[in-house]
Amino acid sequence: DVVGGGLEWPQLINDGVQLHLTDFTERAITVYPVGDLDAPLIATAPLATFAGGVTFSAAAVTHDPTHFTLDLHWQTDTAIPDGITVFVHGLNQAGELISQADGHAVAGIYPMSLWPPAQGVRDVRYLGQADAVTEIYLGLYNGFTGERLPAYHPNGSRWPDDRVPLYPTP
Repeated sequence: DVVGGGLEWPQLINDGVQLHLTDFTERAITVYPVGDLDAPLIATAPLATFAGGVTFSAAAVTHDPTHFTLDLHWQTDTAIPDGITVFVHGLNQAGELISQADGHAVAGIYPMSLWPPAQGVRDVRYLGQADAVTEIYLGLYNGFTGERLPAYHPNGSRWPDDRVPLYPTP
C-alpha cells in the first residue's frame, strides 16, 4: 500500500510495517531493508543503555568487500525529546573517521521523538569502505547541540567516549 499525504506513523506502527530503500541504476534495481517499525522487544540483557531512556538491545554486523550492514534493535522506556540522533562511525587502523552512517532511524525518516514508549524499532544501516574500516562505534547525540548522550555498559559502567563498540565484536 502507498500511504499518501506524508507518513501516517500510528497506522504504520499498528500494521507492523517493514520499510525498504530502492536504489536505481542503469543496470539494476536493488531493494535494501532499512527497518521495522514494530520490531519485537528483545528480552536479553541490552548491549547498552543511554541517558534519557533509550535501550540498544541487539546488533548483527555483517560485511562484504564494499560495505557493512548493521542490523540494530532499539527500544525506549519513555518519550524521547526531539533532536536525539544515532551516530555510527567507521574508523581506519589509525583511528581516523573514514565512514559514517549518522541520522534518524529507518533511512533517516523515523526520529526517536516519534517512537512510542515500550516499542521495538529495527534500524538497518549501511556503512561504506568495508575494505578500510577496522572499528565501528555507535552512540546517540543531541542534534541541536552535538553533545553525546551518556552510554552505559550492561554492568553499569560508562562506555568510553559514550560510544558502543560494534566491530570487531567486543
